[in-house]
Parts: sequence; structure tokens; C-alpha cells
Amino acid sequence: MADKTYKIAVAGLVHGHIGGLLNNWKKFERAEIVAVAEPDEALARSAQERYGIATHYADWQEMLTNEEFDILQIGADNRAKTDMIVAAAQAGKAVTVEKPLAVNLAAAARVRDAVRAAGTPFLTNWPTAWQRGRRTLMRLAKDGAVGDIWQVKERQGHGGPREIGCGPEFWGWLYDADKNGGGAGADFCGYGAVLSAHLLGRPESVWGTAGNLTKDYEISDDNAVFVARYPKAMAILEGTWSQQGGDGVGYPLVYGTTGTLSQAGQQVRLDRGKGSVEMIDLDPLPEGLTNHAEYFVHCIETGTEPEGILNLETCYIAQEIVEAGYNAARSGEAVRLS
Repeated sequence: MADKTYKIAVAGLVHGHIGGLLNNWKKFERAEIVAVAEPDEALARSAQERYGIATHYADWQEMLTNEEFDILQIGADNRAKTDMIVAAAQAGKAVTVEKPLAVNLAAAARVRDAVRAAGTPFLTNWPTAWQRGRRTLMRLAKDGAVGDIWQVKERQGHGGPREIGCGPEFWGWLYDADKNGGGAGADFCGYGAVLSAHLLGRPESVWGTAGNLTKDYEISDDNAVFVARYPKAMAILEGTWSQQGGDGVGYPLVYGTTGTLSQAGQQVRLDRGKGSVEMIDLDPLPEGLTNHAEYFVHCIETGTEPEGILNLETCYIAQEIVEAGYNAARSGEAVRLS
């Protein structure tokens, strides 16, 4: 299969990350983007011109029925993508979506069940999977560089989707909790949730708080903090649509019984205390596996499941954490995971 050219069909163009994902496919010499399904004709026309896509459908179901392709790349909102994933998996298509796995836990369960039943390749892409600093830090943590991990802290965010210049096709659904799954917590706490799920597994309980602290327009939350509690560890997960400038902290932070890991520019900082600080150069990205497109084709051709924070079960646990965090924020009490 090493000489096979994969035909890529695209369902939805409203996710702000879709341009980067399509660039990955366009640069991959063994892929051809053959069709796009998007009801917004202006978005579709722009994508067709930019990526050389020959065929446009207004409806993704029509594309799934009539178009010949190998991989479905989804760029829809978090709610809409569930039906797309399930239908494509049942049709025997490989499917990749941008994070998170789904809009809520019920939808995540539908996706997981459909993918497992069909046995089709599936990948939820987290952009942090391709950041060398985070990859190196995760490897060191998993290899025991800081002993037993007792705390993970992750913070992700910016000043807000509209404020940083995202298009209305993107922030329009990000600000709609029914389509996004929440606000800043759904957008950004998931990064910490999938990291803690990878490093620590499934927590016992989750506490959370969330609200609109700074925006003069109505959204569910522009800031959220979720705390996942493990038997001998905790993960503090922060998401914000309010932050101006940086805070100088090298997130994520991993605290262990023998040291602390953080990012420091183009290196990872390993502090074992008593003046023992080691600056570790970043691991290179594996040759031929430098982005989601290359990696997904590798998984398809080797018959292997995505690993690390891209693993389906890990992404499902991350969804559990985020949903429990929101439920805890509403109830004022920590939520135990069954």
C-alpha cells in the first residue's frame, strides 16, 4: 500500500483549524483532496480554489453516497460531526476529526461504539500532538523522569475567538454551547484533560468552576477550571478566552516525586531540586510522521490504533473529564466518575 494515493473528502469548513489540516493533506504527496461538502458556497468556493478541489456538494450525506474516497476529513462544528463520523464509519470509510472527540459524552459514546463496531480507522487530532516541546515533555514524564506523577497542570487560551480574529463561521458556533459543548472550557480544558488522561488515566472524580468573567456579550463561559482527582494525583486544567499576553510559565507542568518538568523555549526543563536543573533538547518529529495526515495514513497502512493523546480511549476519557467538570460547575459539587 506504500504507493497508494488516498482520496480525501472534506465534510464542513467551519472549524478554524480546517485550513491547517487541509494544508497537511495538500502537502502529502500520496493524498488528493477530491471533494468538499459545505452549504456555505463562499467557504466552499474559497477552499476549492485554494486546495484544488474539483467537486462541491452542499450536503455531506450526498457526498458520502455519491463520491468515491478513502478518508473523510471533518471540519464541522462539534455537534454536527457526530452523525458524520457514525455514517462514514458504517460506510467503511476512515475518518479524522479535529479535537475534541465530540460535543458531549453521549455523542462521544456514539462515536466510540460506531468506530469499534465498524473497525474502521479513526483519528481525533489534537494540535499539541505535533508540538515537539509537549511531545518531549510527555515522553519524559511517561519514562519516569520525575518519578511518580502527583500533579499535572495545563493552561490553554487566548483573548477570545472573536477578539483574536477568528472568522464568524468559527466563533459563531464556538459561542453556541449546544454546538461547541460549552465555552472556553470545552475549547481549551480538553487539552489538559487529554494530557492527564494520557499520563494518569481515568480520574476518580472531577471538580469544576466556569463562567463569563470578562465578555460583554452572552456566552456560557469565557473561563473554566476543572480539577481531576486521582487516587494519588490531581490534574488542574485551565481554559480561558480572556488572557492578554503571556504569563511566562512553560505549560504544561508535571510534578513528580523526584522532580518537575516544564517547557522552556526550545528545551524542556527538568528540575530535580537542590540545584539540579537539566535542560533537555527537544525530540525531533519522527521522519514521515510529522503531522496528522502522515500519521493517519501510517495507522491505516500498519493496522495500528493511534497512540498517546490521539488514542480513542484516551480522547473518550478526556470527554468524560470535561463533561464532569461542567456538571460540577453547575452543581457546586465534585462529580464522581462511575
